[in-house]
Amino acid sequence: MPVPHSQTANEWQGGLFHDPSSEHHFYTTLAKKTRLPTLKDRYSQRLGTFIQNPGLRAENAVNVEVGYKGTLAPHSFLEMALFFNDITHKIQTVANVVGTHSQVQNVDKVRIYGTEVGYKNSVLPKLDVGGNYTYTYIKNLQDNVTKITDIPRHKAFLNVTYKPIPTWGLTPYVEYNGRRWASNTKELPGFTTLNFKTNYAFSKLATIDAGVTNILDRNYRLQDGFPSAGRQWFANLSFEI
Repeated sequence: MPVPHSQTANEWQGGLFHDPSSEHHFYTTLAKKTRLPTLKDRYSQRLGTFIQNPGLRAENAVNVEVGYKGTLAPHSFLEMALFFNDITHKIQTVANVVGTHSQVQNVDKVRIYGTEVGYKNSVLPKLDVGGNYTYTYIKNLQDNVTKITDIPRHKAFLNVTYKPIPTWGLTPYVEYNGRRWASNTKELPGFTTLNFKTNYAFSKLATIDAGVTNILDRNYRLQDGFPSAGRQWFANLSFEI
């Protein structure tokens, strides 16, 4: 088994921030980030379904983001951002490399850019509405055959929170994920899930939350051949010391 050379990473980041008032905030950030391949990325055969890749290289990205956060009116909050990612040697899973076996490989040159918008408004003293939307455009500059996987072009989230008393919240929410490529030949359909959660604060130090996800028991996949969970119930109890 060949042993790869050592790999190092140098990262940096910086930003410019401008607040024309206490209610409006503008920013620009620039960063260089590195993802080093893990032992699992290189050597895991994942129960015989993957081919090892000891020569996997580090992923490097230069990220730019320009955005705004502010209060448009009493109880009305807006945030917007434009982002750009210039990625070299992107690490991703490529399906059907040999037969049905997959492999973690590098895609030499990828560019990702898009926008995010989020909004929250207290429409009534006990009722809040909010949501966010993300649009992502991906371009493989290396070739037109290798698809960039696992990233949907559209994502959206919408929630409504009702508080009959200050310590108790009831929140139905909807999540939407657009189509995404699972391999060079397989594009998974988009899906929408309806969910619900409730939370109650016994005190500043103890809270409980419970709910159900995928209420309608939708059949959807994030990976080809692996259906995601159906309807799930959950409950959590948290303490702060």
